[in-house]
Amino acid sequence: WRGSKNAPITILTYSDFQCPYCKQLNATLKDLLAKRKEGVRVVAKNFPLPSHPEAAMAAQAAACADDQGRYWDYHDLLFQNQQQLAVVDLKRYAAQLGLDTTQFDRCLESGCRREAIEQEMAEAAREGINGTPGTVINGYWISGSPSLSYLEEVIADIEKGNAPRVEEAPGNG
Repeated sequence: WRGSKNAPITILTYSDFQCPYCKQLNATLKDLLAKRKEGVRVVAKNFPLPSHPEAAMAAQAAACADDQGRYWDYHDLLFQNQQQLAVVDLKRYAAQLGLDTTQFDRCLESGCRREAIEQEMAEAAREGINGTPGTVINGYWISGSPSLSYLEEVIADIEKGNAPRVEEAPGNG
């Protein structure tokens, strides 16, 4: 997660590293966190789509980077390089970030993070998410890639104790 550990607003994002709308949402959430440092926590969840052949391995690679405390750096690097997510690229990004490449390669090649990714996908399905990005803000589900202003409206409604007006946002992979 990013943001404030005890934030009253928790945003779960189910995403796919090959999804262009997820990349857009990632940038929007970074902007939101910059504006609201203490009141929001963003939790990343994986939902690699079958239509994106390199997304599942990229999700596993991000989990392997997390083993070395560099999840978010790796996560952002994957979104910056969405068109280059072959295994050789994933290993190159680990080296670029200064990770222990032997440990990273062993983790990635073993597939030891696959089950955790599959559990997140099952969790998304239970939430009713069937595409990316899927966002849940304090229990309210938003499909697609919402704008910063829309997220701020939803959060303001939640903070006032009102049920937010939740609609499908533009873009859904």
